Amino acid sequence: MSKIRKRYGLEVFRRFFEVVIKLCQEAKLVWGQELYFDSTQVNANADLDSLAPRFVVEAREAFQEHLAALFESEPTEPEASEGNGVNALSEAVALPTTISEQQQEERAEENATRHDWIAEEGHQQRNVSGSYRRTADFRISTTDPDATPMRLKGGGTHLGYRTHYVVNGGKHRIILAALVVPGEVNDNQPMLDLLWHVLFRQRVQPTQVTGDMMYGTIENIKAIEDAHIRAYMPVAERG
Repeated sequence: MSKIRKRYGLEVFRRFFEVVIKLCQEAKLVWGQELYFDSTQVNANADLDSLAPRFVVEAREAFQEHLAALFESEPTEPEASEGNGVNALSEAVALPTTISEQQQEERAEENATRHDWIAEEGHQQRNVSGSYRRTADFRISTTDPDATPMRLKGGGTHLGYRTHYVVNGGKHRIILAALVVPGEVNDNQPMLDLLWHVLFRQRVQPTQVTGDMMYGTIENIKAIEDAHIRAYMPVAERG
């Protein structure tokens, strides 16, 4: 699987992954009543000494991309064929819905501003709010730009990633979704996006979701319970 992703890219890998899950469903290997969330720390092949100012690295990459674009030959646009019998819609057609127009606008605005971990392919949101800033907000590894400082469970800090898995319950334990995020990202952040993705793509209707304390935030538990799914996650004690 990892060789396929490296050779053909993330989009092809995702499609291949979806086909494998579909085959598992056809073979009755996916139960769908229980979902389990877990994450694994993965050390990057890069050292903390490789961290450099982010603006310097990004400026250099942008300059290199600009040069590459200048030397690329301009693709020729295919001539438009006439009389193919296909009439494109001049404008988008709104689907029937039970919510008001104002609610539609509010939800559209909310979706436009929120960070979608699946659509962003696991990349961190770099918007800075207030005075709080993460190390990765202003420093980036020149060896592995996607890896960020991560506190190891055994102590210490290393550049790395977190790999999230959504596993189907039952005896077969089929992985229904996977997402790799920078090491700085807390486990609770991409959980809901992973859950909605599994419910929509795999068409499962779980009765319960289970995760450890790292996933157990009030926001996550409320959203899961509001979807009529039991949330089995301990909440960290405050204070």
